[in-house]
Amino acid sequence: DFSRKDFDKYQKLVTASLFQEMFENAAPELKSSLTVQFRMHPQIEKVINQFYENQLTCGIIDPEQKRQHGLSIYAEDSTTFLTPDRHVLWLDSSKDPMNKWVEEEQDGTSKVNRLEVDMAIALVKKLNQALKEQGYNENRRKDVGIITFYGKQLGRIYRAYRQIPIEDRDALDMR
Repeated sequence: DFSRKDFDKYQKLVTASLFQEMFENAAPELKSSLTVQFRMHPQIEKVINQFYENQLTCGIIDPEQKRQHGLSIYAEDSTTFLTPDRHVLWLDSSKDPMNKWVEEEQDGTSKVNRLEVDMAIALVKKLNQALKEQGYNENRRKDVGIITFYGKQLGRIYRAYRQIPIEDRDALDMR
């Protein structure tokens, strides 16, 4: 039987981050933030920069060339939704193809949105096809990242990805 007194006694032990505590207690001259990133295209940086108080800058020399994907992906109605000059996609997952509202479902302490999983997998297939048209294959692959805020959502996306026939995912590595 766990009492309130026990909870208070052990709360810091199980919730505290030693690194965070050390950082917060360190002298100001020992602290520094790394604000130059070398991994992502500036358009992607712009999306996440809000989490870094808009302090990130791109350190990639010629990012338009170095982080160019060169892909064009088309929707079912033949409109283009990914072009070589677009590096971030925002897709509306609030309604399914039958125009019915779709909501996240609670899964333990995480959340899952089945429509988002389906949309991610459909996009992976389209990316794979576009990469094949550029000469990518099982021997020359392209890294693709899918970002989600929820662990259970990530698990479902990854399981669905692994169920895609190999010929529909052989030109890419999902990270």
